[in-house]
Amino acid sequence: MSGFELRKPAPADFAQWAAVEGWNALRKRYQQSTPTLQRWIEETGVVRPVLKGGRVKRDVPADFAQMSETHSNTELMAHYACGSEMLYRWRKESGAKRRDKMIIPDDFAEVWQGKGVLQLAAHYKRNHSTISAWIKKLGLVRPRGRTLTQQAARPIAASKAVKTPVSPSCAPSRFIKPDAFRTAPVDRVQRDMSPAGLAADTLRRDRWTVFRCDEKGKASPDGTMWMCGRVLCTADELIERAERAARRMAA
Repeated sequence: MSGFELRKPAPADFAQWAAVEGWNALRKRYQQSTPTLQRWIEETGVVRPVLKGGRVKRDVPADFAQMSETHSNTELMAHYACGSEMLYRWRKESGAKRRDKMIIPDDFAEVWQGKGVLQLAAHYKRNHSTISAWIKKLGLVRPRGRTLTQQAARPIAASKAVKTPVSPSCAPSRFIKPDAFRTAPVDRVQRDMSPAGLAADTLRRDRWTVFRCDEKGKASPDGTMWMCGRVLCTADELIERAERAARRMAA
């Protein structure tokens, strides 16, 4: 079929909508490009009353006042296929009022008990700020933790469930001690209460890294030397450093 181009004809209702809708609304409605819409306008002979800047002037819809009091701007723009400026002009010409955000639905307190803020926003088609304002106005306060319904439906935690002893998967042998699978008790680290140990605590509060070590600087709990930062110190030198740090922190 070379030599000519197959063109899509204008829909039956095109003349009706082309007389009242703008280019963006027409492109969205018919999913066509601007040149195609212009061709359809020429073919159908539609007269489009335009404003300054090429925008189409649309009269206020008959049900706009009622819809404006019950729907948001986003819903109105999607319903009438228009922009925010046209909504502002329609409200100014007709005196329609915007939807009152603080009109709380009658079943809000009941639905609030089983839903979160985001779920309530999706349920009532409001943003989370409006839902929070409703909650504050009604004085609704959730109990800390889970609600009674959630606590009843919550399964028993694994830490509180009764645990049965589990035998090792491998058979005992001479290489495995009988108590190898028992958890050894963890000994609590004892605080060094010696004069040098207390001096080390003072330096640690002054953001110093201090630990006991041997003469080569290797960490050792039984060492006789102390590593303060990168300086190897004796116990007396460590105490002197701690006294200077204490005076500096007290100043």
